[in-house]
Amino acid sequence: MSKERGIFLIVFFLALSLVFSGCSAKREMVKDSPVKPENSSREAKTEGGGKVSLDSAKTEGTDAYRIGPGDVLHISVWNNEELTQDVMVRPDGKISLPLIQDVTAEGFTTEELKKIIEVRLKEFIIEPVVTVVVREVNYPKFFIMGEVAHPGTYPLREKLTLLQAISVAGGFTQFASPSRIVLIRRKGNYQEKVTVNYYKILKSNPGEENVILKPGDTIIVP
Repeated sequence: MSKERGIFLIVFFLALSLVFSGCSAKREMVKDSPVKPENSSREAKTEGGGKVSLDSAKTEGTDAYRIGPGDVLHISVWNNEELTQDVMVRPDGKISLPLIQDVTAEGFTTEELKKIIEVRLKEFIIEPVVTVVVREVNYPKFFIMGEVAHPGTYPLREKLTLLQAISVAGGFTQFASPSRIVLIRRKGNYQEKVTVNYYKILKSNPGEENVILKPGDTIIVP
């Protein structure tokens, strides 16, 4: 092997070794580069502007009494005697209070109404603390129990039907047996029990079984 060829081979292998060492260093730099993790946290925005989220404010049971026209409410505002008073729910379902004027009370529980009044009063009072108590119940009621979304006591509207009453209570739960609904109605000294099939009401003439409720009627959804 000539001298020139030997020098050429030495230079060639040196250059080749430099190329491989450079690639190795590059791979190590890429491997060690930190990866910025994605930010998976999310911010939940609360409702503002004087709105009340009643679903998150339900501290009472699902069978809590719901206010109706004719009911007498005692509403007190802590450290504000001039705002503390007894008020009657008007036929339109509203009450009148100082500063905030008309407030809808019908259909709400005392806890829900308390929060509504507190939000309205924040325009005039810093951190108002309100208490709502039902003093008198004066409006005709019906009762619905069992497998409905919101069992409890409800004000009875004129010509309210059985199907409408179930709708007012939020409809059936997934465990309900709509074909075996029981309607209990007091007649004098005894109670009359009638079994109602929800599906037959829907398929046939609604007037056959879709009875109009009377004050004191109880609906049981098994």
